[in-house]
Amino acid sequence: MKYQYLALLLYACTPLVGATDAAIASQWVFKDQQMTFPETLLKPALAFQALNLQDMNEENRHKTLEDLYIREILVKKGIGQDTSRSTELEERVNEFRKSELSRLALEKASEEGMPDFTARAKELYEANREDKYALPLRLRVRTVEMLIDEGQQEQVRQKLSDIRTQILSGKLDFKAAAIVNSPNSAHKMREGDSFWFRQGKVPDTFYSEAAKLSAENPLSSVLVLGNIAYLLQYLDRKEPETLTFEQVKPNIIAELQREYRTDKVKQLTQQLRDQFKRDVTVNPVF
Repeated sequence: MKYQYLALLLYACTPLVGATDAAIASQWVFKDQQMTFPETLLKPALAFQALNLQDMNEENRHKTLEDLYIREILVKKGIGQDTSRSTELEERVNEFRKSELSRLALEKASEEGMPDFTARAKELYEANREDKYALPLRLRVRTVEMLIDEGQQEQVRQKLSDIRTQILSGKLDFKAAAIVNSPNSAHKMREGDSFWFRQGKVPDTFYSEAAKLSAENPLSSVLVLGNIAYLLQYLDRKEPETLTFEQVKPNIIAELQREYRTDKVKQLTQQLRDQFKRDVTVNPVF
């Protein structure tokens, strides 16, 4: 959806890191002939939805700002229309406020008495170090892929061999070849990138061929698996490693804290339910 007067200032969101508070406060995020939306209003709007523009790609940033623009326009229209519904609005706002206050109170209560989980995190790390934190060789390649129709294996193999020769001679870019010859939209969208994989996540023959590649030897020979022929290009590799306790400590502790909060919330809510049953008298009318 596009708006004639909307000027989404994506660059105003990108340089948030390192900017001074005074500079940030003076920035506007988007504006049109009716309004200017300042950065000072952006922060609480994003915080309420647990969003962070720095974690978004440009498309999602644009969509988020577009949604905010739509909300602000509708809010302005709502304020200017049907004042007879103001009482209903106040009631809804009041109920929402109560709901948020109770949620915040429960969150705070769920953290009371939380212990230091460092020692427990260390125990879990030692128990899971070999199975969970010992990472095997991980590979990443780009592929040109061609489907093989019945009886066409040699023709497809020859076509891929010709593409390989052109790439080696510099006449053809591998990524371009991967996109042009994509067997499906998903392969085309990722430009033939396999992303990171390890042994067992792809066929063994494919993994073995990828493992042979390096920066010095970046191109595979033609590989045929079933009804698909492949040409592989080296992108990167990560050698086997074991993550240290300090590397994984924040994640382990965060998970232990989440479990603590979840259990505490269950206990607190059950206590209140029991209290309701024990101490509260309900009018028979209801």
